[in-house]
Amino acid sequence: MKTITDDINKYFDEGLNSTEEENLFKELASSAESRDIFNQHLQLNMGMLRDAITISPPAESTEYIFNKLGFSTPNSSNINNKLKKGSKKILVAILILMFASLVSVTILGLFEALRGGDTSQPSLMQTIYDDNHIINSLFDLSDNKNIEKNAEKKVNKIGQGLTRKQKTQKLLESIYGNPTDEQAKLENETGRKDAELMLASKQNVLDEIDNILSLSLKKATPISRESILDTDKTFFSQNLLTPTDEQENDRLKKIEEDYISTNKTIYNISFNKGLIQNNYMAEVQQINSFWNNANVRFSYNLTDEHALGAEIGWKDFPQTFSRTIKQNTFNQQQFPMFLYGKFLYSYNLANLLALEKIQPFTQLSLGGTSVGPIIGLDLGAYLNIYNNSGIVVSGNFDMLFYNVENKIYNSDKIGLKLGIFYGF
Repeated sequence: MKTITDDINKYFDEGLNSTEEENLFKELASSAESRDIFNQHLQLNMGMLRDAITISPPAESTEYIFNKLGFSTPNSSNINNKLKKGSKKILVAILILMFASLVSVTILGLFEALRGGDTSQPSLMQTIYDDNHIINSLFDLSDNKNIEKNAEKKVNKIGQGLTRKQKTQKLLESIYGNPTDEQAKLENETGRKDAELMLASKQNVLDEIDNILSLSLKKATPISRESILDTDKTFFSQNLLTPTDEQENDRLKKIEEDYISTNKTIYNISFNKGLIQNNYMAEVQQINSFWNNANVRFSYNLTDEHALGAEIGWKDFPQTFSRTIKQNTFNQQQFPMFLYGKFLYSYNLANLLALEKIQPFTQLSLGGTSVGPIIGLDLGAYLNIYNNSGIVVSGNFDMLFYNVENKIYNSDKIGLKLGIFYGF
């Protein structure tokens, strides 16, 4: 009885007529065992030993050829025209080309390994395999068959020359389309605000896919639907959904609280020294001391704008007053230095002027000295240089009231002060 082996032997030794050749290929298309025998004879006719490297995988190689030539196999869904005359030469040429390609890839791989190339990274095919798993996982959640069909076609075009981020972007675009065109469409349908929110959610999808790809490549593990669903338990529960107003308010509130906890100060302490002071009495010698016109200030921030505090320091005031001694009246001029203490109220203008590093302020003060009360006004600014610390510059006006022989006098002092501060 004639067997498939006899037909294969005749095919390689003598050749078959068109009818016999057609019947042989039909048999090969329906039987994996027959294809294995055919591959073995093909290798022998090409001068290769039985245990040499085979055309891998045999079934897929022959199935591919049969499909291209018009035959259906159990794994194929295409039915084309029958084999034409001369298909034997075409088949042999294709198989030789496949074998040459396989040998070339093997030689290149060995050369790369001998060169000490990085073997920790997966191959391009493995990366595409992982990408297809992601696409399949996303398709499982969609009932739109047209999107699935179009996306599968686009995925096949994703190949060499792209970074992982670019590949991920193309994968997302194959599902959602071009972001620019989509935004214009969404704005017409839902308005600009809703369109931006929806596109922001899809951008979260892109970032999540990129993160999953990164983890998969590092661990050399395949991507599955389960791995996507388990990523932080948020991939489909949050990122694919447009946030509600309540969720958005909570998010903004959390950002504000984090900013306040990092940047807001409760207490502020500073040391200040007068640099330029008015002098109404050039003929009167002033006290030359480092502590003259110096002060230490401490404040407590009630809110971002309002603060209360205290100040202690030394300041000289020009005094001119009349005295009567033994019925003789004369004017006396002096420049004494007084130790004083004040209570402070300041208003911060940073929020009003939308400033961050520069915090302008105005300050009112009320206190006393050993000779009488003192009031003051400061206009200045805190220059935040590093970690809530920096320089404070202010213009200062103080007025001292005092009593001499039951008569009230006042002395004013104007100057410029420079200091350093620290907030905590």
